[in-house]
Amino acid sequence: MLRILAPAALLVAALTGTAYAQFTCSTVARAGQLDPDGLVYGNVFREEVAVNAAGDAVFVARANASRDKLYFYPSAGAGQVVARADGPAPNGGTFRSQRAFFSLSLNDADDVAFYAELVSGQGVFVRDGGVLETAAVRSQSSPAGGVFDAFPVVGDIDAASRVPFVATVDGGPGGVFVYDSTSNAVSTLVLDGAATLDGREVCSTQAVDLGDTGAAVLRATSKTSCSNAAESARSGLFLVTLGGISTLVLDGDPSPIGGSSYGKFLDTPRINAGNEIAFRATTTGTTRTDAIFLRAFPSGVVTLVEREGDASPVGGSFGANQSFRFADSGNVLLNAKLRSSSAKFGVFDLGLVDSAAIVKTSAPPTDAFGVGSSYTRFSRVNGASGDGFKIGLQVRVRDTNLPSAKGGVVRCAGSASGAFLDDDVFY
Repeated sequence: MLRILAPAALLVAALTGTAYAQFTCSTVARAGQLDPDGLVYGNVFREEVAVNAAGDAVFVARANASRDKLYFYPSAGAGQVVARADGPAPNGGTFRSQRAFFSLSLNDADDVAFYAELVSGQGVFVRDGGVLETAAVRSQSSPAGGVFDAFPVVGDIDAASRVPFVATVDGGPGGVFVYDSTSNAVSTLVLDGAATLDGREVCSTQAVDLGDTGAAVLRATSKTSCSNAAESARSGLFLVTLGGISTLVLDGDPSPIGGSSYGKFLDTPRINAGNEIAFRATTTGTTRTDAIFLRAFPSGVVTLVEREGDASPVGGSFGANQSFRFADSGNVLLNAKLRSSSAKFGVFDLGLVDSAAIVKTSAPPTDAFGVGSSYTRFSRVNGASGDGFKIGLQVRVRDTNLPSAKGGVVRCAGSASGAFLDDDVFY
């Protein structure tokens, strides 16, 4: 795969690069096993899985004769139930009886954050130090005035146990807010209508990710004046720091792919510990594609990581990009379908050397599945630790042990495999 790097990035890569080429998977839970309540898991495992650097995992599943539960499984030790559909919420309400838990995230301190639907309303919740607490719920007072109404976006909990979320507000401005589980306080990050440093205004936010240094990246729409109905809004990415809000890229701006411009920005842009930003966008113009890009820090240079049609490390080419994660190393963990490859789909570690973390033709772990079993499906989204060495996935397996069709959750651990090989071209 051809990738163009700025000279400074090339120097760093030449001096310090390592490749994550080896991933080994183990089973977190699967159909037929007992859950922490002693009930047998059925085949319902929801798509989202969160995982941290220790390999601890969070997921939603349903045991037989039971409703959905949100589970926490440490890498060693017994699993736990964090919350139950139809069960009590810490605000005094009750979680909805079906499909209650979404937007799962987990930090290295084992604090869990999630969005939940309640019998009455909705909210953002955190399990901090083993105690479930309310971050924000409908009708709660907003720090900017008015009361929260809905929470269309909940971001990942960060290393400092802060959770960003987008909220609409009755009687006050909506925008992006942050719950700090240490102080149990909600603060504003960016309100709708906030001015950027280049004279624009952020009109509404569709995604947010917090960095470990206090910075945040937004995917949002903006205008020079949000109140001007005649002005067309442009979507783009924005960096939030103590110095203000910087516009990074907007739709229509030229992309690193020659002759093309950014079309739509998709998914949540990701900011790592080095304040580098990875993002997904479609392009228009000479080349129309779906691609992953990386913005270097502090140079601001944007480079192409991957696009549909690029050669995959297991043969064939990348087809539909489904989701991605971004590691502190600068590597991208991409969940994608494949064309013209027996592997068909998988998760790939994209850096100076690209490797497959887990694909359809990988053998399922034999700690809970029979020898000769095969994967039939992965979830479209995957969780990944900040260091990029742990991946969590919901899977479907054709098991050689009856019954043959089983759902479950696996965690895959990677290890550095030495220096990057010079099989990419840089100039």
